[in-house]
Amino acid sequence: MTYPEKKMINVCDTIKCPFGIRKNDYFGCQKYVVALHCHLLQAEDGSARTELKISSTQYYLYSYPGKVDLVELAQQNAKFLSRPEIIEDLEIKAEFGRADNC
Repeated sequence: MTYPEKKMINVCDTIKCPFGIRKNDYFGCQKYVVALHCHLLQAEDGSARTELKISSTQYYLYSYPGKVDLVELAQQNAKFLSRPEIIEDLEIKAEFGRADNC
C-alpha cells in the first residue's frame, strides 16, 4: 500500500467529514467504497477537481496545502451533509457505529 507524501494533507480529516474514520483495523471513507468516488471531486459549478483526484488514495482525499480551497470544500461538504438521505446515513452511523456504503 502506498501513502501520500508527508507534506500533503488529508482533506477528509481537515474538513472533519464524519464519514472519514480511523478505527481499529479500518481506516477510510464509510460513505464511498472508494474515496475517489467522493462528491467533493466535483466542484459545485460542475468542474472536476483533478488536482484532488490525482493526489488522493482509495481511502482518503489528499491535497497539497494551497492547491484546493479547504473552506469551499468544507462548505460543499456541509451542504451535502444537510441532505435528508445523508442525515439518515449519519444517524445510522451514530446508532450503529458505521454508515452504509454506497
